[in-house]
Amino acid sequence: MSEVTKPIPVQPPSRNRFLFALRCIFDVQLGSIVTHLKPYMTQSKGRLLDVGAGQMPWLDWINSDTDYVGLDVEAAESFGMSHSDKITYYDGNLFPFKNNSFDRCICIEVLEHTLDPDLLLSEIFRVLKPGGSVMLTVPWSARRHHTPHDFQRFTLEALTYKFDASGFSKIDVADRGTELGVIANKTMVLCVRLLTSGSLLKRMVSLPLSLFSGLVCCVFLAAYSLQKWTKPKRSFDPLGYAITAEK
Repeated sequence: MSEVTKPIPVQPPSRNRFLFALRCIFDVQLGSIVTHLKPYMTQSKGRLLDVGAGQMPWLDWINSDTDYVGLDVEAAESFGMSHSDKITYYDGNLFPFKNNSFDRCICIEVLEHTLDPDLLLSEIFRVLKPGGSVMLTVPWSARRHHTPHDFQRFTLEALTYKFDASGFSKIDVADRGTELGVIANKTMVLCVRLLTSGSLLKRMVSLPLSLFSGLVCCVFLAAYSLQKWTKPKRSFDPLGYAITAEK
């Protein structure tokens, strides 16, 4: 099973800051991640583990006091990721690191791709030093992606339970985005699929609907941007969640 279009791997902002900023506007999933992750990264010190490092896009935001270590599965190319000497590759089970090795950890949009999320969380807990912290993000209202490696979605309640069961404390689960962002995201995906899927004739027939979807997307993108300044209430259908916790 494969997708017609796969998510474009996130590249470091320094490669093209204008394009990265533009993508954060139209790719509302990415934009909502950056909102929570960038402050966490810039405040990091000591050894930081990036679980599911991919193209190491967040490396730009660490300071000189941080020792970055990337970790990813051996089959990273299945997710469109190129290999790097800065990343340790493993089989997806036990991390190849000793107990209490890291001060901080990030795990961005990875948990939904593992068949054993409890093992992943327990391994993060194991390699963190006492008092160390983790930031993890997951999608909620998002299309299936990186199939056939997209296995599950997690509610706020499930995330709280799993982190608590893994031994973490000071667990905070924050919404990423609101229903307006979800609609903008869905209509954007629909517009792209209509423009790129099927035969040329099918795409021509779908053109009016794709243009309408694009217009709706722009309207909801504008509404979503305005809503972010109003400090909206907790959403029951956010784009995803950002979780922070301590060992």
